[in-house]
Amino acid sequence: MVEAFAADLVSAGFDVDRMIDRTVCPVAQIPPKELTHHHLRSPEEEKPIFERLANSADHTILIAPETDGALTKRVEWTLAAGGQLLGPGHQVTALTTDKHQLAKHLVAAGVPVPKGVAVAAGSRLPHDFHYPAVLKPRDGAGSQHMHLLGHADPEMHVSFAARLEEHVEGQPISVGVLGGPGGITALPACRQLISQDGKFTYLGGSLPLSEQQADRGERLAMRAANACGDFRGYMGIDLILGTHADEDRVIEINPRLTTSYLLLRQVADQNLAASIVRWSLGQCPSPSFSSRKVTFALSHLTEVLA
Repeated sequence: MVEAFAADLVSAGFDVDRMIDRTVCPVAQIPPKELTHHHLRSPEEEKPIFERLANSADHTILIAPETDGALTKRVEWTLAAGGQLLGPGHQVTALTTDKHQLAKHLVAAGVPVPKGVAVAAGSRLPHDFHYPAVLKPRDGAGSQHMHLLGHADPEMHVSFAARLEEHVEGQPISVGVLGGPGGITALPACRQLISQDGKFTYLGGSLPLSEQQADRGERLAMRAANACGDFRGYMGIDLILGTHADEDRVIEINPRLTTSYLLLRQVADQNLAASIVRWSLGQCPSPSFSSRKVTFALSHLTEVLA
């Protein structure tokens, strides 16, 4: 995803500086001259290099996991360095990266979400909750540490701050939304392929959905995005579509680029990375897309920022 996005920015004529942690993401190929890789060989190297680049760049786009506040922390670094953030700001990021806080916020705004409760780290699961249920970290990324539970296991202690929510049956989808001076626009809804082993691993996706499903998903995603306040850049909104519209639910919001980009870029009529940047700055109309069928599948089971 990150490689594709960077390559598309370069293809559109942007000069791109990309930070890479060599301990987790080795890059063997020689980048084009418009793409400069900054390799980190220890955690201590990151912040000073990050702040220097954020201060000197025209804009900073963050693609980082929500886990342990990693994404929110880098929003703070960008702003403290005097950088121009091209993505959701601190308020929206802090809201959306806490899954339980976000769910309460959406309910208050009239946006449907699965019923759920907060579970403190070190506590047991509540016996009076409606099972089957999904247990997930409040600040997780993708399907990290998610579990489908058929009942409250009396021997199980939850080791992390979590949200326990009712399991909702239906079609998982993701909708990308763009925010900018012209408001919010929804990108085509993408079908998600999720593992059936109770761990909700993202396996890929496809386009297009039926016209009715796409319309329902995009409308609900727009409601959820609007409820979070003003933002710039890309957010990915995960939903479950039920048999009927009144059964549709928002599952979570990712205030960053998501893997759906790999599908959307294949059907975009323009360079999608450039459209994201220019919509965020108020410099272009909403991007357009073809209706051809495309599929993206992971070659093996893996955890990704879905």
